[in-house]
Amino acid sequence: MCRKKRLAIAILCLAAGLAYYFVIKVFGISIPCMFYKLSGGRLKCPGCGITTMFVNILSGDFSGAFKANPCIFLMLPIWAVIIVIRIIFAPKWLDDNSRFFNFFIYFSIVILVIFGVVRNIISFI
Repeated sequence: MCRKKRLAIAILCLAAGLAYYFVIKVFGISIPCMFYKLSGGRLKCPGCGITTMFVNILSGDFSGAFKANPCIFLMLPIWAVIIVIRIIFAPKWLDDNSRFFNFFIYFSIVILVIFGVVRNIISFI
């Protein structure tokens, strides 16, 4: 994918995220977690709390953002740097099927799965 197309997609995602933020702030409506709903409110997915986390970040409440989803809150700066480098500089080591990029994606998934399991075990203790 070319750099201009990646930048356009990033801008569209950012605009959609900001529009969603304003819908939440104005109307108080957000998309619920289906995993949480289907488990009867007993289990949380690794992404549960991400909306609250972003709303808190945009409101300047970083401790509230950390409490909402500590794993994604801590991984977010790393992901942001990788995305910015990938969009602006487009180095070969961040191409879609490069070893580093694949490792980064799989490592992120493993961390999120471990977080999801541990967060649910802790809630039952």
